[in-house]
Amino acid sequence: MSAVRGQRVTVTGAVRNPGVLELTGPKTLIDVLSMAGGIGDKAGSQVHLYRQGPDGRQSYVIDLQALARNPGLVI
Repeated sequence: MSAVRGQRVTVTGAVRNPGVLELTGPKTLIDVLSMAGGIGDKAGSQVHLYRQGPDGRQSYVIDLQALARNPGLVI
């Protein structure tokens, strides 16, 4: 039997339960925010997403209102 190896993501900022999450399979940004307990009362209107890829670090700024209109954004 082989173990399924996931991807680790770190969630910081105005979420209820910041920390390192182990993801298995594709997850949407809403999934990850939910896994971190949801956004806190003092959260701003943007999410800053950083990914390490083969071409280096990529950064994205995601508007939470736009995310609510397109919840399927996969990270």
